[in-house]
Order: sequence, then structure tokens, then C-alpha cells
Amino acid sequence: MWKTVAMSEWDFLHGLTGQELEDAMSTGATAEEWAWIEARESEEETEGEPRRNPKH
Repeated sequence: MWKTVAMSEWDFLHGLTGQELEDAMSTGATAEEWAWIEARESEEETEGEPRRNPKH
């Protein structure tokens, strides 16, 4: 039988200490998660723009 494991909204804080913990608690995400979020947002911003070929 499968066991369903639910993650609480605070489980992402596990293993963090010091300033990392404080930052994650105040923003709702870890530094790694924010890097991922910002990369996706950057991709979305440039998604509609035509790709530029580098000059040789």
C-alpha cells in the first residue's frame, strides 16, 4: 500500500541555519529556490523577443 507524505509549508527550512534560515523564513524560499525563480522569470521576459545571433 502506498503511503502519502505531505510536506508542511515549513519543511523547506530543514537543515538551514543562521542567516540562511532567517532569509528563508522571511522570504518563503531558500537562496537556491530564488535563483531558480529568477531564472524562470528571466526566461519568460525574453520568451516573446526574437533570438539574436551573436556577431562573429
